[in-house]
Amino acid sequence: MRQPTAQRSLTPNTWVKLRHLPSAFSFDEALLLCQQSEHTWLAWVPDYGEILLDLEQLDL
Repeated sequence: MRQPTAQRSLTPNTWVKLRHLPSAFSFDEALLLCQQSEHTWLAWVPDYGEILLDLEQLDL
């Protein structure tokens, strides 16, 4: 059972599922690199590159 976002601790170097793909050719997971703000993370998506993700874009 997945924990709500508020209860799940996100940390750098963690793989997360994406709700929406940044491109049709990218993977459906992202590697969190560093937290930018309370609600955004810089991440790396295979076959896409770096992306700034809002927590709403993550399938937690």
